[in-house]
Amino acid sequence: MNDKIKNIEEEIIETARKQLQKETEIRWIVLVLGSIFLGVCFYALSILIKKLDQLGLEQITAGFIAGFSLSFTCATFGILGGICIAKFIQGFAIDNQ
Repeated sequence: MNDKIKNIEEEIIETARKQLQKETEIRWIVLVLGSIFLGVCFYALSILIKKLDQLGLEQITAGFIAGFSLSFTCATFGILGGICIAKFIQGFAIDNQ
């Protein structure tokens, strides 16, 4: 009977170790995704600034669609990147409790 209990305890411990290892890997993947999203956000922002700088007063209305789409892209990826990096940092806070 004690051997069965011991085997069950070892299986539970091994499962917990594997789960912790997976969580650590996922945490780093989330950091990479957050960095990529923020990179895309800043890239879209730089394109937007260049486009607005090149347009004259009469072309501002023509560039509205391009500006709107780039600003939407920048905001979307910026929010996603911020969420991913916050989740990454939150994972370390959970480890310290």
